[in-house]
Amino acid sequence: GSGVIERNNDADYFSFSTQTGNISLTVNPFELGPNLDILAGLYNSAGQLITSSNPASGLSASITTTVTAGTYYLKVQGTGKGDPLATGYSSYGSLGQYEFTGTVVGGSGSPVLSVSDASVTEGGRMAFAVSLSQAPASDVTFRYTTQSGTATSGSDFSQKSGTFRIRAGQTTGTIYVYTTDDRAFEGAETMVLALSNVNGAVAVDGTATGTILDNDSRPTLSISDASIKEGGLYTSGKKKGKPRERLMRFTVKLSAPSGETVRVKYNTRNGTAKTSNRDYRSTSGILEFAPGETQKTITVIVYGDKRREAHETFKVLLSRAKGASLADKEGVGTIRNDDGKTLKSKKSSRAEFVDGDSEFDDEFDTPVAASATGTRALSFFRTARDEEQSRWYVEGPDASAVGEEYSSLDALNSDEFSVGDSSYQSSEQGTRDDSDLLDLAFAETHSLMQVLEQQPLDAINC
Repeated sequence: GSGVIERNNDADYFSFSTQTGNISLTVNPFELGPNLDILAGLYNSAGQLITSSNPASGLSASITTTVTAGTYYLKVQGTGKGDPLATGYSSYGSLGQYEFTGTVVGGSGSPVLSVSDASVTEGGRMAFAVSLSQAPASDVTFRYTTQSGTATSGSDFSQKSGTFRIRAGQTTGTIYVYTTDDRAFEGAETMVLALSNVNGAVAVDGTATGTILDNDSRPTLSISDASIKEGGLYTSGKKKGKPRERLMRFTVKLSAPSGETVRVKYNTRNGTAKTSNRDYRSTSGILEFAPGETQKTITVIVYGDKRREAHETFKVLLSRAKGASLADKEGVGTIRNDDGKTLKSKKSSRAEFVDGDSEFDDEFDTPVAASATGTRALSFFRTARDEEQSRWYVEGPDASAVGEEYSSLDALNSDEFSVGDSSYQSSEQGTRDDSDLLDLAFAETHSLMQVLEQQPLDAINC
């Protein structure tokens, strides 16, 4: 038989029946480099300790003694001697798998009953082989039942119990246990098949371990991007003049449920948005997904201001995942500027200022023809003030007329350009707070649009 000590307070019990005489039992830790120092005890049917074994110089335990006919119990623990002893083990870390063997007195012609361990990939049928040491003269019967281990009855395998019969003259039988094919990554799990109430034979090995092998891949973690308007300042009360706080939420997802706890670290990193400018609050921590959970949220505080600026970004980074791998470890947070102000120009009734939520600070849009045939379409010729310069832009669904989705006529590279027979000077350079520049841009836009309404986009020359 075999078993596993998972915690330092675990204790496993195995029952067997014997006739009067000498019996011997040996319990050994599994495989090379074991980490289990075994304490074995022999108990009678009344629960009284008969003898125990816990050698100070080794990890195994052996019991040899004389008993009367009856049912007995072998108790296996991982609390070996040591403080620590020469073995280097103490009860704190004495954990691991073990196996045991033994001989009992079968009596005159009594067969010995045993059951083997079994394993199967989840979703399959686990077969426990039951055998007798010799063919019985009459039927042998016993009770059997499944028990949870690291695998859970009802979810990882089907609970099963009943009475099993091996007919006279036969020596083998099979007990089947069905397992569940789930979608959760959980690694190999174990359950126990226990035999009891044996009639017509002697049970030496009354338990067997069933191992359910996982067929699910380790899940992956990914984090979403997020976006929010920055907000402004408080205008009244005790917080007047102080930044408003808004919550930007990033979603972290697990690709599939896991049967294990999944952990991942996270932290923010500056981009164009900076903690030193009080654009947002630095955040870090650990996310923990309990078994079955697939989604968590990371919240970052964003501060409002009254600065007129471009949209700004920062990142939330995932690292050091345990129980999952990282598929997408970077989430981009975009703080959208909302500090533009609506302006109207007396010089251009067709021009419209785009307020706040745009890539540049100050923009004016006017529809223009978008193809060489002069067909009117939903494209725009745009002027925008960026930092200390003005620029002209073409964008929209039909901007392919100029070769790309978003084209730029940059004032730094082309101080003037022509449309048809007319030449136009790009806006003069100015500062971010130069209101005269805005009026100049309006005037230029109005004059330019009068020509553009009669010309296709491909008539623009730089």
